[in-house]
Amino acid sequence: MATHQQLVLASGAHITDLLQTKQLQISGFRGQVSHIPAQGELAQLATVICANGYLTPQHNKQHCVGASYVKDPQHLNFCPQEQHENSLKMKQSFPHSNWPNDIDVSNSDARVGVRMVSRDHFPVMGCATDVDELFKRYAIQQQSKDKPSQWQRYWQTTPAPIYEGLYVLGGLGSRGLSSWLTRCRMFSRKSLRPTVTC
Repeated sequence: MATHQQLVLASGAHITDLLQTKQLQISGFRGQVSHIPAQGELAQLATVICANGYLTPQHNKQHCVGASYVKDPQHLNFCPQEQHENSLKMKQSFPHSNWPNDIDVSNSDARVGVRMVSRDHFPVMGCATDVDELFKRYAIQQQSKDKPSQWQRYWQTTPAPIYEGLYVLGGLGSRGLSSWLTRCRMFSRKSLRPTVTC
């Protein structure tokens, strides 16, 4: 078996499957994207619409509309309720327009996946933090009689505990498809030596 000095975990919904990353403050959100036929005014759409959800221009006579957003999903099966909710997103965003009436989800065609999201919706990238050790240090602070200014200085000057050589790149959330390449390049320049080419 080969050994390496550095390992990058960029495993999407499985990024918290390992012992070292299970405590990362990142959660899975189910997303069902509905595939709908291009018809009526809808077929003329030339750009992505982002509002309460999103709608793409047609590709191969189909649009994508969605997506649902369900924390810690129990399954990844097709969900009729989410399909119906997807059909309403553009109608809610553009209540005085007729073209949202051309959105037809009756074919029950959809794709379901999980996107990982951090609490602040920023990507999680860089050294893998040893969260258990971080929590231990915080517990010591909670029991301490030291002045808050001493702990403030401690947290500002002491590097976070990390798993040496282990890096994470995840939590791209709903914008992963559009931002992954930029994030990967930024990550490799800031975190890895020698630089990994994305």
